[in-house]
Amino acid sequence: MAEIKNVDKKTYLFVTIAHTYKDKPVSKGFINRYVKELTGHTPKKLRISCFSAFSAMYGSQYLIDAFGLSLKQSSRYGKTKNF
Repeated sequence: MAEIKNVDKKTYLFVTIAHTYKDKPVSKGFINRYVKELTGHTPKKLRISCFSAFSAMYGSQYLIDAFGLSLKQSSRYGKTKNF
């Protein structure tokens, strides 16, 4: 990443090395292709798997505290009897 000037001051997470760097967001399609290529899963499947794993390890309250899920959303991934 040292090739891109001021990379630490860029606005967006994904940066591309091309002839000129444009500080613009990447498309949803780019994210979908990148995640699928990297993990072998769609972003939706990966998100659901991660939420399920975190809920199993730390409880559904963790999803509310760490990721801002609502009570109804977090109940999809684990039991909410601790509330």
